[in-house]
Amino acid sequence: MVASVDHFFCKAWYFQSIRFARQWCYST
Repeated sequence: MVASVDHFFCKAWYFQSIRFARQWCYST
């Protein structure tokens, strides 16, 4: 995925689910 797009989803999901977002963000 593109860095910008990946970061966008990361932020979006961060508000939706902090736990899942954190794991996914650090995973990728």
